[in-house]
Amino acid sequence: MGRYIRLLGIILFLCGQGASNAAPTSFEVSHFTSPRGDNIRVGHWPVTAPHKEPLTLVFLQGRGSFLEKNEALMETFAGLGFDTYAIDLPGQGGSTRLLPGTQKGHVDDFERYLSAIDAFIEDKKNVLLVGVSLGGHLALRAGYNASPNIKGIVAIVPMIDVYTDNYPKWSARAMCSAMVRLGFGARYAPGKGDFNPRNYLFETNDETSDPVRFSELRTAMLTHKDLISGGPTCGWINEAYKSMDHLQDAAYLARITPPVLLITAGADAIVDTRFDASSCAHMARCQHKVIEGARHNIPYEKDALRTSLLHAMMDFVKTLEAPHK
Repeated sequence: MGRYIRLLGIILFLCGQGASNAAPTSFEVSHFTSPRGDNIRVGHWPVTAPHKEPLTLVFLQGRGSFLEKNEALMETFAGLGFDTYAIDLPGQGGSTRLLPGTQKGHVDDFERYLSAIDAFIEDKKNVLLVGVSLGGHLALRAGYNASPNIKGIVAIVPMIDVYTDNYPKWSARAMCSAMVRLGFGARYAPGKGDFNPRNYLFETNDETSDPVRFSELRTAMLTHKDLISGGPTCGWINEAYKSMDHLQDAAYLARITPPVLLITAGADAIVDTRFDASSCAHMARCQHKVIEGARHNIPYEKDALRTSLLHAMMDFVKTLEAPHK
């Protein structure tokens, strides 16, 4: 990936390429059927910079997200020389909803996510898995005994542990586990419900400190209300805790085989970052970077914070491209 291509991408990133006043651009949409029978919606942003053999960047979105919400970020990745794909995870966006006709964020087990991801990357070469929040969590889990086609993983604010609003963590887990055992796993978790983007306000958001990029996210949700997800169900939370247990287990982490860059947001109020450093230390090849002052959604943060993320990511990619001695 040439020096000038990198420079162009950095300039675009610094200038806030993809802000809400930018003209919309189209991307290629396709679908595939996962091993669980889910119809998975895929976006493709072909590489826009010449490169002999570009890495295939597969972006795993956060809980409740969808392609249009991350379109600007994907365009940035394509401009940096990556052949870029993103998928709407099962149960959200334009993929199969597991509780049709509702906004409920639900999944019966996290293996449903992982089987869809594995199936998608099976025929891809030189894969760089990049995930944010839930997507970062899934990227790390996809690295467990991973196939050689995954060249590296960038886990941005991965969901290794979470804050639980007004509930103690032990009680949130216990409540949802009990609800599942009683047959109420498809109900919203306590305090959760449908999401109305009109009530999504900059002053109370935990995602970004940048008002322009916040407006971009809000506009995407107002424009694509049919793709919105509401809060998680008790079933989703129950399965999330089971999956997070893996990423706090030293023996499991030791079998995450690809090189990893784990990025922590210094001002994150959504995922609890206390396990980030220790989880990284248990992986065979993990680098850990903290972006101080950043809120949860670093790719939509202020320029300086986004640029720090970009530099860390591109420096990591250089290590993947370096010839083996």
